[in-house]
Amino acid sequence: MQKKREQVTTFVESAIKAVVDDAENVKSILSMKLSHYTELDECHANVIDAFDRCVPLGSNTYALKFSSTFANLCEIYKSDEAIVQYFDKKCINGPLFEDVI
Repeated sequence: MQKKREQVTTFVESAIKAVVDDAENVKSILSMKLSHYTELDECHANVIDAFDRCVPLGSNTYALKFSSTFANLCEIYKSDEAIVQYFDKKCINGPLFEDVI
């Protein structure tokens, strides 16, 4: 179980690092809590949908914790294009992770 969680965490961290070229922003996105970000906007919804194709949230409850990470990404970059393309490319053959609880 722990190994699967670590794999999902590494996958998300790799995705963020692949689309964000500034190490300080990577750190902020992965750790920041945005108390003022209260609604699911189009960017966040698109990123969650793309992530769900890689790590289906219905069968991977652990992955729900990354919703705030993706909110941070949208808050800082205001665009979902790069991360959605990353997930689409990585998961072209379907989900990479199942039953990570």
